[in-house]
Amino acid sequence: MEKVKKRDKARTRLKIIESTVQLMLAKGYHSTSLDEICSRAEVTKGGLFHHFKNKTELSKAAVDHFFYDRVERGKASPFYQIEDPLQRLYGYLDFVAETFESEAPVRGCLLGNLAQELHQSDKDINTHCYQRFGEWILELTHLFSEAKERYAPLALWQPKELAEHFIVVYQGAAILSKAQGANGVVDKHIQHFKRHVEQLFRT
Repeated sequence: MEKVKKRDKARTRLKIIESTVQLMLAKGYHSTSLDEICSRAEVTKGGLFHHFKNKTELSKAAVDHFFYDRVERGKASPFYQIEDPLQRLYGYLDFVAETFESEAPVRGCLLGNLAQELHQSDKDINTHCYQRFGEWILELTHLFSEAKERYAPLALWQPKELAEHFIVVYQGAAILSKAQGANGVVDKHIQHFKRHVEQLFRT
């Protein structure tokens, strides 16, 4: 019986977090109310506060869920098992583009969205987003470093700088995609970035 209660509690918590992710991706932080989250998750406000003491704590949990869900999906994707580090890197770039395009009608990056919206008004959530960005940069730097070590050890470019550049490309393309209301924008710009990387490994 105790195991059933714990499982139900975990399921309810996850439903609240997933509802928060979807609403905040669609509407942003300030335009998403706790009442809307409760309605979507089918819980009372008291039930929500049983799991999260306030909106800030819930938002940080949503950021973590959004980020680590994509990390785990990447690890479960075929590209992750590719032995060649350069082809694994290219597989990752394609994976990011495909993931974004597959998430219609609500696409975007919760880290980027909240960092943009809250960088002046909520330092706590903004710092939390920046920490996840740091982990993303570290993951990408590792991918670039492995490929560089095998194929371009004497090249002057730095893996971390290229990792940061990719995030800039992705975030900018995501914003442009939403502004245009168009499909394929993120994929197009990631493919541009990929061709740039291919040139770096040829020189």
